[in-house]
Amino acid sequence: MLYSINSLFSRRFLFFGKELRMFSFQQKKSLKRALLAILVFGLLAAFLAGCKIIGELDINIPGTLPDGLVGEWFAVDEGYGSDGFIITKTGSTITLEYDGGGPYGLDYTGTIRFVSNYDTKSGVIIIEYETPPDSGYESGKEFHAIYYLDFKPETSVELNNTANSSEPYNADTATLIEAVSKFSKGNMGNYMDISVSTTYFKQP
Repeated sequence: MLYSINSLFSRRFLFFGKELRMFSFQQKKSLKRALLAILVFGLLAAFLAGCKIIGELDINIPGTLPDGLVGEWFAVDEGYGSDGFIITKTGSTITLEYDGGGPYGLDYTGTIRFVSNYDTKSGVIIIEYETPPDSGYESGKEFHAIYYLDFKPETSVELNNTANSSEPYNADTATLIEAVSKFSKGNMGNYMDISVSTTYFKQP
């Protein structure tokens, strides 16, 4: 009889021991899931905070030239000659040519080295001169920026060469890093007059 009682208690203890281990295992699984959820939430919050900080810091984020900007763009001739931009893509190389529209020595060509897209309609293009302009060019300053605004694919876009508002007018930089830092969205008004931004039309 005593043996039967002991055997019964032993089986009961084994049963409760298994239940306890099962309960402990389930607790560990739940704890791991909770910790994983907290980790994912924390990483997401950090990412979103980082994006907000970058936006507030007015940093040019590397982007790509919209395909619709490739082509010939000319302004309406208002008696001073019709100036225009010609953007050509050959493989991975994109070149930009500016036709000053008259004998003013403003023509230049360059290779696009950097693009930042502020939204779907605006951004900045930075080129390295291949052939610099005759007028206003400073030797050693090889990087020039063009802001584009109100871009309407295959129709029109406002393109703006950058310059200082007073002498010396040349706003170009000696390095690409300097240009990327200088010609940000927040600094746009320092190097172009938004009120007289010129509209260029896509040529067939």
